[in-house]
Amino acid sequence: MVDDVTDLGEPTRATDGNGEAQKHLITGTYAPGSTFKLVTALAALQEGVLGDEGLRRATDLYLDTGTYTYSNCFRESSTCLFSSPYNDGGRFVDLPAALRVSSDTYFYEIAGEGFWTRPSEPDDDGLRPDEGIQLWARKLGFGADSGLQIPYERSGVVPDRDYYDRQFDAGVFAVDGSQWFAGATINLSIGQGELLITPLQLANAYATFGNGGALHQPNVAVRVTDPNGELVREFGPRVLRDLEIPEEFQAPIEEGLLGATMDTGGTATRVFGQADFNVWNWPVAGKTGTAEVDLKADTSLFAAYGPVYRPGSAVGLDTVPEVALSVVMEESGFGSASAAPVAAAIFEHLATDTVPVARSLNETARYALGLIDDDGQTTTSAGANG
Repeated sequence: MVDDVTDLGEPTRATDGNGEAQKHLITGTYAPGSTFKLVTALAALQEGVLGDEGLRRATDLYLDTGTYTYSNCFRESSTCLFSSPYNDGGRFVDLPAALRVSSDTYFYEIAGEGFWTRPSEPDDDGLRPDEGIQLWARKLGFGADSGLQIPYERSGVVPDRDYYDRQFDAGVFAVDGSQWFAGATINLSIGQGELLITPLQLANAYATFGNGGALHQPNVAVRVTDPNGELVREFGPRVLRDLEIPEEFQAPIEEGLLGATMDTGGTATRVFGQADFNVWNWPVAGKTGTAEVDLKADTSLFAAYGPVYRPGSAVGLDTVPEVALSVVMEESGFGSASAAPVAAAIFEHLATDTVPVARSLNETARYALGLIDDDGQTTTSAGANG
């Protein structure tokens, strides 16, 4: 996570005056779309759906035809055919490539032929083997409060049979957990369905993956100082749990996330290629997302962390990611068209060390009174800035 928080825009205009920007950070809930494919990929590797004894290895090629037909559909009341709305298929992808180009059908099959075929009865630990995606979503912080010291944080929704039961008991759903079906798991795999997350959860999940598995409780502030600038208190990292993600699982996923911003065919490569910094000098591992919303235009998302070592880049092998972020834009279309450019602009400031420095409390008051200008220089005439 960011170790020093500064508004990247005009410090006095961080919100609309009543905290709307901050509120959406923890109270706005959204379908994450394809940014959630990181979770599905990690779950598939951790639970053996991808591996020597699974559907295939992460490096094995899969023919993405643009559609996926659930093989056991004759026993289901749900739809058999699942289509990718953004490509016609006809390409071979492994796990890194599936993340780079955002192949829906690759993840549909992981859900339908991998997780859904597993037992639904709880094991000795009380976990249902066919709910591995939900398990790892929760491990990464989804479906629960982050612990941020601000009230009214929403936990979002990681849907499963128990969730269906609760909704049925409350009279919201007409079906209970026994009616959880393959299509719900398949939709979940690409960040759709009833899944809801907050922007903070999304950023924290990418931070957790990027640092190797340590899920942190976010801090509101880095430090507190008195009016004279003397340190009163510092807030250090607080680790909630360490997932200890194995390197052999992190590597293929990270390769795909780097490819999404740096390689030919990456969903955000064009955006980062046009940015005013060379992404090869400050590599960003990221994922676009485009989430469908009933009766509204799509939600545009992008989640990422950086810098990340990649062979051929300007950063060293011992580079540790410094920043994770998420951009969520309601009714804004494709993730590559709206959210990714915003993220690229933020990373540009970070990569070029041009992040604006927020004014002190004293400077803010003087600026409001018109005593200093935008550059902090004393003005020749008094009067409030308008």
